[in-house]
Amino acid sequence: MKKTIFLTLLLSSSIFAEDLKLAEPNSIGKIYENHNGYLISDKCDKNSYFSCDYAGSLYASFTYWQAKEDNLAFAAINDSIDDAIINSTSIYPDFDWAPGLKAGWSIGFKNGWDLGFDYIFYKNKTKTFAECGLTSTNIRLIPLFKNDDWYMSNITFANSRWKLKFHTLDMPLGYLFSVSKNLDLRIHGGLKGASIYQDNEIIYLSRLKDERAEVKMKNDAYGIGLCAGVDSKWKLTKYWNFYANLAAAIINFKFKLLYNVFTEDYLPDSYYNLTHKFWTFKPLIASDLGVSWNKSFGEKQNRYVTFKAAYDIQYFMEQNMLWRLTTRRSYIAPKAQGFFSKGDLILHGINITLLFDF
Repeated sequence: MKKTIFLTLLLSSSIFAEDLKLAEPNSIGKIYENHNGYLISDKCDKNSYFSCDYAGSLYASFTYWQAKEDNLAFAAINDSIDDAIINSTSIYPDFDWAPGLKAGWSIGFKNGWDLGFDYIFYKNKTKTFAECGLTSTNIRLIPLFKNDDWYMSNITFANSRWKLKFHTLDMPLGYLFSVSKNLDLRIHGGLKGASIYQDNEIIYLSRLKDERAEVKMKNDAYGIGLCAGVDSKWKLTKYWNFYANLAAAIINFKFKLLYNVFTEDYLPDSYYNLTHKFWTFKPLIASDLGVSWNKSFGEKQNRYVTFKAAYDIQYFMEQNMLWRLTTRRSYIAPKAQGFFSKGDLILHGINITLLFDF
């Protein structure tokens, strides 16, 4: 009986080794999952179907996002000709969609640990016009980026140009583990850097009195902070997966704000320039969910290609810190008076990703 069991085990081991094209059954060593859920080994064997004790991955993503930001209204439509009665509707920039890029690489160690870099680049710009006449029965515009001592009262035209440049770079350390047969989780944390540059230029015109005002503003911020998150992968079939990821960060930003105004009216032309610089912490939340399809390839079928399609959202709280001037400095007010816009920046849209594991 003992001989039969021994021969059965020996035969099974031989078949398993032959199927994997291994020199010896024990040459596989200990098997682990890498950061993407694929098997790796702590032994290197040129005949092994498994990788050695590390694995790498590269990915690139095409994104198509819309950028939206609160409190960027540059004018309001007043449907009353009575200055004492204001019943207005705010006019915001036309927030357009634009392409972007995500890319990164990582190296996965045995026991599920991985270290990598993730980069995002996005750029957007938009133009928005608002125009109306000024008659006893028509509406007119109210400039919202202005100060009280402007003498322009009959605005008939406003033009807003808003530009955004967005960069982030993450360096996360992650750990992958299986919750069940069909669910894998990866927790990660590390450093996150970001730079967000915004330009906002507004022109106000009064064609009735040949008056003009130009407002040029900058809202630039860059900084570094800590980030953490959790990624989940739900196995649907052999090749298809559903994934949902959530991350948060707190970044110490240095803001540089510029407020530049030039006016032409019936009084002498005036010019005003104001600059603010300060450091502050700002939180953000990032999430994406989608589906993926993966397939092995190569002579030993130990390389993988993965296609992903997902919906992304990046939510930066109070990223719009544009200064709204109410009163310029004078003998009455020794300091300029105003307030910060304090609007949230949201980037959202789709991304298509191609990932290689090796």
